[in-house]
Amino acid sequence: MNPIEQRNLIRDRLIERAKADPAITGAALVGSTASGGGDRWSDLDLTFGVTPERGVDAVLSAWTSWVVAEFGAAV
Repeated sequence: MNPIEQRNLIRDRLIERAKADPAITGAALVGSTASGGGDRWSDLDLTFGVTPERGVDAVLSAWTSWVVAEFGAAV
């Protein structure tokens, strides 16, 4: 799998997770890849809205744990 395909797969998984998470109220893809641009070195720039009931810190902690487990991300 080339780097662009891998990035797109990860992007799709993140968006899928956001849609399923009741703590996420909205999501936006921003940056160079938002309009179909970017190249093989472009990163993912996603931003999320979070429900006030859960709070950013709790959601960030849960998502960090998931990203580490799902993708082997470094913290």
